[in-house]
Amino acid sequence: MKWAAWLGVMDDSGEICTYEGAGGATQCKFRPSPSSIMRTFGSGQSFNVVSAEALLIEAYKRVDPIDLSTPPGGTACAQEILTIDPVLAIPQIGVCFSPTWRLNGSPVLATPPLCDSLNLAPFDLGPGTHTVNVTLTDDTTAVRDEAARAAHMTGTRTWTIEVGNPDLNGDGSVNFGDLLRLIAAWGPCPEPPQCCPADLDADGNVTPNDLVILLTAID
Repeated sequence: MKWAAWLGVMDDSGEICTYEGAGGATQCKFRPSPSSIMRTFGSGQSFNVVSAEALLIEAYKRVDPIDLSTPPGGTACAQEILTIDPVLAIPQIGVCFSPTWRLNGSPVLATPPLCDSLNLAPFDLGPGTHTVNVTLTDDTTAVRDEAARAAHMTGTRTWTIEVGNPDLNGDGSVNFGDLLRLIAAWGPCPEPPQCCPADLDADGNVTPNDLVILLTAID
């Protein structure tokens, strides 16, 4: 039965059970409530909880729980502030978002109270490749189908952060072009959230140490 998880629940339409007569038929087809807006349109009744759940799931099949993210995903820099914007709530049903952030596979605490952003600067990421991902799930109690919640009501974003990569211009090799970029960035790094890719040793400054790292890596 499609609405087994709701059996016995009382809502504005009555008790959720099995009532014969649905879809224009008087026999052999069943509905979950004595009546609702789906059965008697214009009666002033609301959707029963089963129909409300189905509508919400169908909506999420067409939208991502994460409406926007900054940056949009892919790559980020070590001083960046990553943010997500959940899809707008549906007032009649309500949503309860619970984002979970992970850095290199380990959970990390995002910025309260909404936890919709993560400032990477305090983590002092060392040289290497780092991965940040966030998972956002709508935990509304209006849905009891956990398989549908996992499949349609959960969104993710993933960013890769390269620290200490001497290929500053991203052309696939370390060459004179990268040297020019390092020299142009010489001195203290800008304040976050601006990136400082030339800071190859991640000490907050572009110095001779970074120059040595780049020269050692020249193709």
